[in-house]
Amino acid sequence: MDRTRAKGLAVVALACAAMAAMAGASSAAAAKWVIHGRGFGHGVGMSQYGAYGYAKHGRDYKSILKHYYRHTRIGNADGSVKVLLASGRGSVGFANAHKACGKRLHRGRGYAFAESGSRVILESGRGRRITKCGRSGTAKGGHGIQVSGKGTYRGKLIATHFAGPTWQTKDGSAVAGKREKNVNVDPTAIDWLLLSAASTTPGRLGATTYIQRIHTTGGVAPAGGCDADTSGTTVEVPYTADYVFFKARRGCHGRLD
Repeated sequence: MDRTRAKGLAVVALACAAMAAMAGASSAAAAKWVIHGRGFGHGVGMSQYGAYGYAKHGRDYKSILKHYYRHTRIGNADGSVKVLLASGRGSVGFANAHKACGKRLHRGRGYAFAESGSRVILESGRGRRITKCGRSGTAKGGHGIQVSGKGTYRGKLIATHFAGPTWQTKDGSAVAGKREKNVNVDPTAIDWLLLSAASTTPGRLGATTYIQRIHTTGGVAPAGGCDADTSGTTVEVPYTADYVFFKARRGCHGRLD
């Protein structure tokens, strides 16, 4: 059984990119950084105030990270680093790309990857279809791609279409879930779910049989609902949850438990 802590948005867009550098190496070397932290620890991940205290006592960033994230190591990534920006949205707008889905683009214009059936298409900023991309669309921009509502990222922007609730790991394996049961344990949060594995691909998630979504917080639709003024707009609602993945294993007598 694998347990994964997931933080995300109920309505977001799927993309991967290498994050743009915040400042040049030469200016960073000459700058003097002063960081002030305060607050209360939340028991999840790294406490900013705790890290601030360790820094005041002479700890460097490596020892601070090692304290909060046990059994991990710090190293250099080979190639680009994938960053999940969002998931679940029907389209994602971008600008400053020079090429996408085999088409050359104008840097000064806006474009979008949009869902069309089970595929991704490339659209102009005004919604005109330019070309089909397939199961995923990739945009390239040498000096940084501006992603609507997210910021500027250097590298590639990738929008992938998934049919239904799908999880994918770094090894490329994926599992698509089919909802079996749901229960609401907190009226201020989205439901807990039990999903069966409708389909899988070989790899770490290949043997998954069931997925549970539990310990949810947030994610509930705004109380105001929709009206003529808000029709067609998108509201991002943050939520957190634990996702637990189950897989079958052989018992001591050779049967599957």
